[in-house]
Amino acid sequence: MSRMQKSAAALACAVLLSTAAFAGAAEVEGMRPGKDGTVLNLSATASVELANDQAVVNFYAMDAAPTLLEATQKVLKRVNEGLAKVKALDIKAEYETTNLSSYPRYNEPKKGEAAKIVGWEVRQNISGTVKEVDDAAKLAQQAAKYFAFDGVQFSLSKQAQRTVQEQLMREALTDVRTQAKIIASELGAEPSDIRVESINFNRSSFGMGVEYKTNMPMMSAARAMDSARMPLPQFDPGKSTVSRQVSAQLRIDP
Repeated sequence: MSRMQKSAAALACAVLLSTAAFAGAAEVEGMRPGKDGTVLNLSATASVELANDQAVVNFYAMDAAPTLLEATQKVLKRVNEGLAKVKALDIKAEYETTNLSSYPRYNEPKKGEAAKIVGWEVRQNISGTVKEVDDAAKLAQQAAKYFAFDGVQFSLSKQAQRTVQEQLMREALTDVRTQAKIIASELGAEPSDIRVESINFNRSSFGMGVEYKTNMPMMSAARAMDSARMPLPQFDPGKSTVSRQVSAQLRIDP
């Protein structure tokens, strides 16, 4: 179920009245539209909270060697071999390698000497996107045989966001219509006196759900062989909020 978040302006919206006509009539009949009508600038926001339905699991491989070339080759070999094993798992995921980075290692210089590069450390990041949030823990567990686990982000898929857009548009418009009817009633006008001048749907907003960040080092060969007894990581995918805002200019006929 969604909840309506009414604009802070709410019924205290920018109501532009014809001051001259209003001043003369206010004493006798109370507020009513000016001779040229009353312009209303209204806004409303509708939002819904949904369970996150996808996750991105991040991990990496890192190695070191005396030369940059050797370190890079070692890391790429580790990544290729590890990814081949991970992709063979019964987990539906899309994998991507990103951000291949290198860092020099320096010696401990003697007094008066400049430090020299004595080796290189290279790191390759990998991400796996799963469409079933329960697979995030499985992937983190299995990939830890070959890579260091870096973290996981749970979010709402674009498809899930699209499915609620029509609902949010309707609710935001209903809110605007309700505001306009209340103001028209206070001015002694009927709902049929309200005309729509313009409607603007602002971009929908999306609130990210949950992110877990950690550092689980790569396993030794002995630990990897014993991974069947490793407990699954405990993740709570959480929820995300999708919002849609509408602003409208209406006119109450005199």
